Amino acid sequence: MVKKISDLYTNFINFIYHKKLPKKIYTLFFVLIFLISLLPLILVARKSYPRTDDLTYSKYTGEAWEETHSLLKVLEAAVKTDAHFYFNWGGGYASAFILSLQPGLYGDKYYSLTPLILMIAVSIAVFIFLDHIIRKLIGGDRLDVIFIAFSIIFLIFQGAPDISDSLFWHTGAMSYGLFWALFLLFAHFLVKYQFKQNVITIILATVLGFIIAGANYITLLSALTLSAAFLIYNCLQNNKKVIPGYISVFIATLIGSVIHIAAPGTAARFEREGTDYNPFIRAVQTIISASCHAIWRITEWTDLKIVYILIISLPIMAGIIYKSRDKIKDHFKYPLIPLIISVIWLCILFCPPYYGIGNSGSGRVESAVYFTYVVLLFINAFYILGWIYKKTSHLKIWSHLYEIRGMVVFVSLIALVLLVMGSRNNAYWALKSMINGEEVLYLSDFKEFIK
Repeated sequence: MVKKISDLYTNFINFIYHKKLPKKIYTLFFVLIFLISLLPLILVARKSYPRTDDLTYSKYTGEAWEETHSLLKVLEAAVKTDAHFYFNWGGGYASAFILSLQPGLYGDKYYSLTPLILMIAVSIAVFIFLDHIIRKLIGGDRLDVIFIAFSIIFLIFQGAPDISDSLFWHTGAMSYGLFWALFLLFAHFLVKYQFKQNVITIILATVLGFIIAGANYITLLSALTLSAAFLIYNCLQNNKKVIPGYISVFIATLIGSVIHIAAPGTAARFEREGTDYNPFIRAVQTIISASCHAIWRITEWTDLKIVYILIISLPIMAGIIYKSRDKIKDHFKYPLIPLIISVIWLCILFCPPYYGIGNSGSGRVESAVYFTYVVLLFINAFYILGWIYKKTSHLKIWSHLYEIRGMVVFVSLIALVLLVMGSRNNAYWALKSMINGEEVLYLSDFKEFIK
């Protein structure tokens, strides 16, 4: 019996080492798993209804559509909504406009398109961001981009802390998720301009910086911090070719931030929520509380699902590094620096809600931070793997891993099918809700509003 088991194991290892599974096969298999995992979420979305905030933001646009059925009049009403909320509540000059255009305006059945819109927006942003970094800067191919992108997107939608708030609810999904996707595009343009100076690229980054600053304080702070980081780095490097461009981006983002923060609606919201406090004491409390909460969330979010997808992706990352070893040999020197910056970044993102209301905020806020956590996780994993390669590049394991990565990934993906059905992901929650008849979302709010 022992000899048979030993022989089976030996044959299996030999099979792995001698079979090169085409990359197209395991990439296609992973995409298929990803699409299947989204089906329960899309099916549950059919049972979602507008929530109170959706109906409040779409008051003017809803009336315009009912009275005229003119898209131009709806857009005029959206501008009116934007002005109303800027002066009376929140100050988000970009988000209020988007929130007033919820799909339910054109019929209740269309409200369920909200998750699909967000999924498409996030997916496009992730693909564009990774395509430039992996394929154009590092030297990977398009299938590498597809695999890593779908890994990130899978974790974003299967691990989001509160999908009822951040995916199915239009106000939550668009005010945070959509603008997070725009922030990722913003980051893409900043990175792209660093290596290839193009007027269109910097104009797009400047416009996006201004728009993102008018959405919510999470994306505002992200855009302001990132644009400042690029500007400071290039000033220290005395890179005169790109400094003027990054100055324009930073100024546009800063102006947008001031317009948002100084809005009468922002003051009205703070006053209503009772945020009367000593600014200095509150700032100290915020830094401590936000940092503790961020570190706790990082440990909680790093569960089996995250670890497993990361392990599956490591052979692909190793293949990219090995294939591009000559191009990136002078990089990956300080693995702790990206890790420390990432933790600090996540701590900073929790500061706005802690400063404003004394806690981490709603599920949509936590989900926006979680989206950033997933992207940073993969960036750090790739960097650390690159550092390990620099230290161990003389070992033959790297060439072996490059040859067998397809089979390793494929075997791992088979096990992923079982993981998709595990209790620690949103597809499981959606299936359970449908089986138990609990998938109707916000119906009570909707009925109460239309009485």
